[in-house]
Amino acid sequence: MRTARAISGLAQGGGLSIYNGNTFTHLTQKQGLINNRVWSILEDSHGIIWVGTEDGVSKYDGESFTYFTKKEGLCDNHIRSILEDSYGNLWFGTHGGVSMYNGETFTHFTEKEGLCINSILSIQEDSRGNLWFGAESGGVIMFNGETFTHYTQKERLNRIVFHPDTESSRKDSSFVYIPEIYSYGFHDGLGGIEFWNKNVLLDSKNRIWWNSKNGLTILDINNFKTTVDPPVMQLNQIEINGQFIDYRHIDDRNRMKMEFDSVARFYNYPINLELPYNRNHLTFHFAAIDWSSSQKLKYSYLMEDFDDKWNAPTEEASVAYRNIPHGSYTFKVRAIGAAKKWSKPFEYTFRILPPLWLTWWAYMIYGFILLLLVRWYRGFLIKREKINADLKIKEVEVSKMQELDHMKSRFFANISHEFRTPLTLIQGPIEELRRDLPDLPEKSRELLQFMKRNTVRLQHLINQILDISKLETGKVKLQVSEGNLEQFIRTIILSFLSLAESKKIEYTYDLAESSDIVFFDSDKLEKILTNLISNAFKFTAEGGKIRVSQQYVTSSTANNPSHVLFEITDTGRGVPREKLERIFDRFYQVSDSDSRDAEGTGLGLALTKELVDLYRGEISVDSQEGKGSTFTVKLPVIKNLFTEEEIVADPTHQEIKPESIEPIHDQQEPECFDVEGDLVQETAENKPVILIVEDNADLRNYISQNLENNYRILTAINGKTGLDKAVECIPDLIISDVMMPEMDGMEMSKLLKTDERTNHIPVIMLTAKADRDSKLEGLETGADDYVIKPFDQEELKVRIKNLLHQRKRLREKFRNEFSDDIENIETSPEDKFFKKVHDILQNHIEEPEYTIEQLAGDLNLSRSQVFRKVMAVTSFSPNELLRNLRLKKAAILFQNGHKNVAQVMYQVGFNNPSYFAKCFNELFGMNPSHYIRKRN
Repeated sequence: MRTARAISGLAQGGGLSIYNGNTFTHLTQKQGLINNRVWSILEDSHGIIWVGTEDGVSKYDGESFTYFTKKEGLCDNHIRSILEDSYGNLWFGTHGGVSMYNGETFTHFTEKEGLCINSILSIQEDSRGNLWFGAESGGVIMFNGETFTHYTQKERLNRIVFHPDTESSRKDSSFVYIPEIYSYGFHDGLGGIEFWNKNVLLDSKNRIWWNSKNGLTILDINNFKTTVDPPVMQLNQIEINGQFIDYRHIDDRNRMKMEFDSVARFYNYPINLELPYNRNHLTFHFAAIDWSSSQKLKYSYLMEDFDDKWNAPTEEASVAYRNIPHGSYTFKVRAIGAAKKWSKPFEYTFRILPPLWLTWWAYMIYGFILLLLVRWYRGFLIKREKINADLKIKEVEVSKMQELDHMKSRFFANISHEFRTPLTLIQGPIEELRRDLPDLPEKSRELLQFMKRNTVRLQHLINQILDISKLETGKVKLQVSEGNLEQFIRTIILSFLSLAESKKIEYTYDLAESSDIVFFDSDKLEKILTNLISNAFKFTAEGGKIRVSQQYVTSSTANNPSHVLFEITDTGRGVPREKLERIFDRFYQVSDSDSRDAEGTGLGLALTKELVDLYRGEISVDSQEGKGSTFTVKLPVIKNLFTEEEIVADPTHQEIKPESIEPIHDQQEPECFDVEGDLVQETAENKPVILIVEDNADLRNYISQNLENNYRILTAINGKTGLDKAVECIPDLIISDVMMPEMDGMEMSKLLKTDERTNHIPVIMLTAKADRDSKLEGLETGADDYVIKPFDQEELKVRIKNLLHQRKRLREKFRNEFSDDIENIETSPEDKFFKKVHDILQNHIEEPEYTIEQLAGDLNLSRSQVFRKVMAVTSFSPNELLRNLRLKKAAILFQNGHKNVAQVMYQVGFNNPSYFAKCFNELFGMNPSHYIRKRN
């Protein structure tokens, strides 16, 4: 049974005072109170006094104190209010929240669990069992055992509803709840609620009174109703790139920048909006409808495919999205009101178009370009691999070519050594014959001279091959000694004067005068200069110019000369620019065709280049096709540029005797002749004419000497002059070499056989090419025979005789057939010339005064050309052919019924009856009258 007493505490530190009606009992820290600053006191239903202080709760059972602090389970030690509810649970309001004690355990409620603020100043229970917490500067919190409801001075209040976890939790006063949050606003009528301890009163009408620094506030909880319906969400308008747009009255400029189907009714946003990629800053304005408490609304939004989750609730009724990537999006927004229920989300779908470079057709172009790049890169890789493979193949080929070149050089060197023995055996007897037989005929002496000249030439070629072979094997060493360079090279240069005179070439030289004694290798220098000057003469035509100059190059460190510079300049044919780089290659000649510019093997310049390299000098060439060439050679002449092994201590300069280059004079060629008279027989005085076309003078003269006893000889030095002479003189046969300058034998033969003036002339080809393809090529050009060098003179004579005999038999056959019947004469395709002559004569057959000169004029030929061509084809002279054609015409007229001899005679161009009868009788073996009677 509870005893009537009064209990008071002092917050200023006086401790606890208990008045039992008679006396006061003072309890402080000395008596066991936890702290003397007392903020709240409660005597529970069991008479236990609970004292709230700044350091916790003291439980006083009348005899002793028991302490409860944060260590024992309180949420905070600063206790501001204490309440025992109707279930017997104790509630402690602290600065750190509310702690509920059920006699065994503590349960805490703080801002985390739903309080609007942790500092609770007062606790009161109404008649319905609801607990009301007065918060410091935070309003009122109502807890009905299941829900918390906040009433604050702000525009919103949070109500937290706790659902019990178990059914037994309520019975055994163990409050374990799951919170659900709602919102309310300042409009509920609370005007500045800031509570002090115990400044709350529940009256008999179930109304709660609060006293605060702003006045007295009353809340009638009998009429309090809670909103249960969620708000309704709505989108109001959309701004684009921060610009307000009236979509119902949009201007053309903005219309071109967007597409949409229509505008929402009563609101300012378009339906099915499509925007370009650069208008991707959107601001959405929205609002929710909540009739009970619109000030308590909060919004949450989500942009699908842009946001990961719903945005945290906010009071802002708009949201801005910037830099939205292209694509289709759905904007969702929802609201929560006083009922603490989320509205149904409002959804708005729109689309940001991709830029031009991100459209589907752009990707198609990118794909196409990518395919092209892949294909190009694949081709590049294949090409690179192919180039690498080609390089490897070329390296192998170069290696094999070098090996083959070395093998070839070794072969030529070996065979050249073998040539020396028979060559010596040839040269020796020739010299003995010339010396021991001074009375030989002139022709025999010329033959010996031919032999001597060509053996020397062969000896020179063998020496060149051996020199190159020695250079390759490193057996040739540079051996220099002191000497007078100008005197040495002057001897070499002057040795070419006779050749220059014979070829009518202007040959000049310019030598630098110097008294200095220089170092040079006489043997190597002689070969270098001789080859270069010989090359200049070889390719310079008559009337050209050749100049040899020499000068010294002074070193930068001394005044004495360090190098000598030679320049050999000619006005010859020159070398094409694209072939200059190969001019020093071994066995290479600028012209690979049979129509070469001059005889040679291509060894001279190759040997010169290798000698200059051995000399550690420089050689270069500057040439223009058709204008000439300049060869420049730079060689060292100072002692310190040579090694000790290369310097000969005791120079033994021998007298220089460079090889004599004899001028070659072609024999006097006979001029073409005119044939006088109408009848020409092959007599000793009128031999068949043979044209010899050969660029080698010795061979040309040798063939001429062997044939001149039986034939009349014409000669030509190349295919071009040979063709001109063949057309001019109409020879009976042509002997031609294949490889000649300006025009080769193949080309000449082809032109002869396609010219109606010369297509009847037999052609014999002379060549060193013995392979089958070369023979076939020559025969395809129309050549009648093919003779391989070296040849037997007797064999050549037999071939000439046979060809001339064949032509003679053809002419006799033609004569016999002509005598039988002119209408049945068949001529070969090459005798088109005869057809032309026949047609001209037929047109003039009635003209007695028509002459051979007129026929030559109609054919645009000379009289001799007409005579020799007609004789070669028909064996008739032109006069005989015209006379016989007239007689054949007369015979045809007699066959056709003409019986008047005189009349027929005049129709065919005769004006003398006796001469007509004589000629007719010679051709047909009877006179005209007898012929008429026989035919009729």
